[in-house]
Amino acid sequence: MYIQKNPILIAQKNNSPHIMKIGGGFFMCISDLSSCNLIGLASSLSILLAQSLTPDEISILSAFFTALGDNLALISNNPPSSPQN
Repeated sequence: MYIQKNPILIAQKNNSPHIMKIGGGFFMCISDLSSCNLIGLASSLSILLAQSLTPDEISILSAFFTALGDNLALISNNPPSSPQN
């Protein structure tokens, strides 16, 4: 089953999204990747991003993604509570 959500097309399998089409490319859900695949993906993205940046810009982007990852880890360990009515 395909659900159209502009500009993202999500292919669903057993009512959970597994493949996303964004623009002209297809992307798998991160939770479907093995740890080796995630390391390869992170390395590839790092190289791709760094090619067009100065060393100072790479340093800033690195610090940003470190902070982002740290905050996601904190949130996953202590999810925000639901507002009570």
